[in-house]
Amino acid sequence: MPSPGGPGKRSTITVTGIQGRVTKPTAAVEAALARMHKDDEKNAKTLGAKIEVIEGTKRTGWKGDTFDGTTMMCESIMMVPQRGLDKEMTLTRCVWGDTSAVGIVQQQGVGIKSDVMNKNNLADATLMIRDEMRQPNPT
Repeated sequence: MPSPGGPGKRSTITVTGIQGRVTKPTAAVEAALARMHKDDEKNAKTLGAKIEVIEGTKRTGWKGDTFDGTTMMCESIMMVPQRGLDKEMTLTRCVWGDTSAVGIVQQQGVGIKSDVMNKNNLADATLMIRDEMRQPNPT
C-alpha cells in the first residue's frame, strides 16, 4: 500500500504470514531474519549497493500483554548505491512468532527522506496488524 507524498517519499508496507505449529518461535524468527539477511546481501551485490544498518536487529518490547509469549524482532537497514541504484533504499521490518504462526511486516521506501517508519513505530504497527490477523473467523 503506497503512502501519501511525492514520488520521492512513497513507501510500501508488506505483510506476510505463515500459520501452523511452531515449536520454537524464537528460533523461527531468527531463521526468518537470517534468510532475509542472506537475500539482502545477494540483492545488494546484484544492485551494486552497500548495506548500512540504521537500527540493528534486537528483540523488541511491546506494551501490555498482547503478545503472550510471542517473540518479535525488528531492524532497519539502508541499501546505499555504489553503482546501479540512483537513490538509497530504506527498509524497516519486524518478524514475530508464536506457537501457531510466524509473521513479517516490512516497510520500504526509496530515498534518504522516504517516510519509512523507525523500528519502534513499525513494532507498534506490527502489534496492530498481528491483532487483526489473529481474529477468529466469523461463523
